[in-house]
Amino acid sequence: MSLKHGLLGFLSYGPKTGYDLSKMFFEPLRPSLSQIYRKLSVLNEEGLIECERVDQEKLPYKNVFSITDKGKAELTRWLKEPPEFIVPRETLLVKLWYGSRAPKKDMANNIKKYAKKLKNVVEKYKSMAKPAIESDLWGSATPLDKLYWTLVVDRTLAQYEALLEWTESAAKIISTFDESTDSKKRQ
Repeated sequence: MSLKHGLLGFLSYGPKTGYDLSKMFFEPLRPSLSQIYRKLSVLNEEGLIECERVDQEKLPYKNVFSITDKGKAELTRWLKEPPEFIVPRETLLVKLWYGSRAPKKDMANNIKKYAKKLKNVVEKYKSMAKPAIESDLWGSATPLDKLYWTLVVDRTLAQYEALLEWTESAAKIISTFDESTDSKKRQ
């Protein structure tokens, strides 16, 4: 994901603070607040956004960021580009490739731990992303916004649920593999 374009996209819906922006990202894609503020500083220097200092009663001032016409043009340019296809680097797959060099119990446990984390991500998407879209958490969604947002969440859930199904199957296959038949082939 391009943090630059993600921030420009969120700001295209209206002015936001850095903290507001951080809450708009769903797990596991949420960048740290420091990453967001660093990128906002760069976008401001590039003239893609503006920053307004807003004084608050009994609280420190806050910086509110808005997209500029130049920022809108950059977002539009980026949206028109065909998406880049990036093959993710999956540490799990690399470990599985060399899995015969470790006890199968450890490899099965690694997959089970991976599946547990994956289940948490799936649950967050179901419990946070879907309701956020349905309730218009950000307060500015058009029906077309909701359509695209739902497509993104549905695709993400489909991908993670398929991966979860695969991890459960892979852990079972490893756990039940008869090593005696494998050692005969190696001799």
